[in-house]
Amino acid sequence: MVPPAEALPELLSRVAPCIVKVRRGAWWGTGFVFGSRRTIVTSYELVNGPGALQVITADGVTRTPRVVAWSETEDLALLELAVDAAPRALSASHAPLSVGSDAIMIYQPRSPVLTDDVSGGWTTPLPRFTRVTRILKSELDIDLSVWGLVGNDGAVVIAPSGEVIGIISRRTSKERRTIVTAVERIERLLPQRGLQGAFVAAGEGRWFAGVFVSPLYETMFDKQHEAIKFFGAGVENGYRYDWLFASVSVGLFQSDAHRLSSTVVETLQRAQLELQLGPELSLFKHWDVFFGPGASLWLDDSQSTSLDATGALRSDEQSRVKLHPEIVFGLTDGNFFARDVFTLSRAGETRLDFGFSFGPRSFD
Repeated sequence: MVPPAEALPELLSRVAPCIVKVRRGAWWGTGFVFGSRRTIVTSYELVNGPGALQVITADGVTRTPRVVAWSETEDLALLELAVDAAPRALSASHAPLSVGSDAIMIYQPRSPVLTDDVSGGWTTPLPRFTRVTRILKSELDIDLSVWGLVGNDGAVVIAPSGEVIGIISRRTSKERRTIVTAVERIERLLPQRGLQGAFVAAGEGRWFAGVFVSPLYETMFDKQHEAIKFFGAGVENGYRYDWLFASVSVGLFQSDAHRLSSTVVETLQRAQLELQLGPELSLFKHWDVFFGPGASLWLDDSQSTSLDATGALRSDEQSRVKLHPEIVFGLTDGNFFARDVFTLSRAGETRLDFGFSFGPRSFD
């Protein structure tokens, strides 16, 4: 049953410090500390949008969380802070529920001093008393209308004991019934923290820049000449939108002295402009894989030394420009990256880059 009036202040004072305000851009909702003192449960639909993701805790401090696990189908997202979000985490209620069981929804309302759609800071959470009207395997319905109730996304539903029954689902607005995702579904998501890779919000993009060195860069298939080996470095600039990336890089490379024939030795200085485009996908914890086609424009300055028929030493210089397609494959943790670039030319050239991205390029 709902606690008597004299017990409500004590219940709310216990639960309120565990309730946070979650902001994504201009919109906001509610989250609650659960699973650990640094883990916050909220709505997937709330965090899957444009703008900065922020959490305001009961001490009034605004912090930037990481999205560490999520379930789109169940409208669940787990956020993690670098510090404790509350003195304690809420616990789950596993007491049997029945139709008519008492429940309390607690949410972060708009600040009472604001009159427009601005979230303001942390506000004392408000309770709404209700009852369970339907119980399904992974969700339940409550007898409460949240239409027009700003801040209800991610609101926690508790039992009169103060333990968590579930969380308000965004599907409520689509199905015209107030749906609560059961706490058991949240508990199933907790072990996935940090195992789903980088979270990429819909419509989210990011610029990144980086530097790289190329300790291995050589021709592969030219049977008529010695393999040409280069060493060099470069800079790149790129943009990642959702799961796509595009980058432009400029590199400078110096070759070794290699023989073109028994009497001709050549060295090359290469300036290289590259464009690469393709998907970047989460592979495993904290790592993304990226791959795709590209194009490489070479400006080669060659210096060759040879012996003429009289035995005199000759030196020749020439420049040439070539455009070649290429294929890139790489791994990144958002900051450091390694990639292999294969140039589709007659000689076939492979280059291994190691670099550091400023930005970073991942969304984690």
